Amino acid sequence: MNIIFQIDGGIGKCLASTAVVRAIRNKYPEDTLIVVTGWPDVFINNPRVNRVVHFGSLGGFYDDHVKGQEVLFLKAEPYQHSEYIAQTKHLIECWTEQLGLDFDGLTPEFYPFASEEDQVLSFVAQAPKPLLVFQPFGGPVGSTPDDA
Repeated sequence: MNIIFQIDGGIGKCLASTAVVRAIRNKYPEDTLIVVTGWPDVFINNPRVNRVVHFGSLGGFYDDHVKGQEVLFLKAEPYQHSEYIAQTKHLIECWTEQLGLDFDGLTPEFYPFASEEDQVLSFVAQAPKPLLVFQPFGGPVGSTPDDA
């Protein structure tokens, strides 16, 4: 079966969704997992994902992955979950609940290329002071701070 997991939103949401990917793989270990996203680089080295498709590259997607095949579409909006809004459950727990998956304290995973990891570790090792990294603006590809 092809499992198509669509993630709408920014890179932060995609990073969080890697925990959901793990929950999908735990429930469907033998199926083909296809992630459709605006941020495919987050999933490129993820061993739990069989294929990553960018929103802008969906030509032929239906014929290749849907037509005549057993398919499960997974898409949910965890930011609209009432318990997330009330701050009584974590985003990932809400997301897995919406998709009918088990949540057992799952946390995000990131699989960088070896060259990327070496570059970051080298930079951090040479930093004269502790580093603080943050993402000041999120949202879908092409969004701007004025869109918020």
